[in-house]
Amino acid sequence: MWFFGIIAMITFVTMLVFGVLSIFSLKTKDDKGKRNIIVASSSLGICIITFLVSMALYGNHLENEEAVSKMNEEQTAVSNKLDKEIEDKQTEYTQKELEVNELNTKIEENQKEFEAALAIVEDKEATEKELEKLDGQIKEKKSEVDKINDDIKKKKDELAAITGQIKEKKDAPVTLSAGNFTVGKDIPEGRYKAVPNGGAGNFFVNDGADVNIMIGKGEFYESEYVFDAYEGDEIEITTSVKFIPVE
Repeated sequence: MWFFGIIAMITFVTMLVFGVLSIFSLKTKDDKGKRNIIVASSSLGICIITFLVSMALYGNHLENEEAVSKMNEEQTAVSNKLDKEIEDKQTEYTQKELEVNELNTKIEENQKEFEAALAIVEDKEATEKELEKLDGQIKEKKSEVDKINDDIKKKKDELAAITGQIKEKKDAPVTLSAGNFTVGKDIPEGRYKAVPNGGAGNFFVNDGADVNIMIGKGEFYESEYVFDAYEGDEIEITTSVKFIPVE
């Protein structure tokens, strides 16, 4: 820019100098003076053309400089906009990263809780299996105890029948006709001596599991039979039987 200013200044000074020389040459009337006028005019024309060209170049330079300045401003605005967008995206990325970290932390905590709950469930299942096993053993032992009690009751009845050491109680005997009866409902619980009441037939207790005889008179019949009647026992007789309480 300063270069074009200097050219314009030199052109203006040159024009001024040649203008002054032309004025002085006009005062001379000889051929030499005329030649000087022609030279001065030519020089003045060249100076004017040079000046105009310089001014045109200067104007073009100003336009170019304004365009460059405008372009630089636009580039700066675009660059600032892009920088702002990049900064916003960076902030958004940082926020999302924090959220992801929080979610990972929650997942780890929930995983620990799940593993603890799973361990409790597995321990519970193992305990339930152990309880089922123990319950089965208890039932098995109870069955064995019941069987032993039944054996003891039978042996006592057999012993009492063999030794004849039966002492009748003062309680009134209970006479039942043929049919099915329940101890505790039709006849009290206790120890009895069963004798036929004028007939003969089968005598079962609990479907023959505890007592299974034929009671009556004759070679194949029992004339009397001592047994223990427990609450809930089922008695089945096909003839009338008298149940005498004994000790």
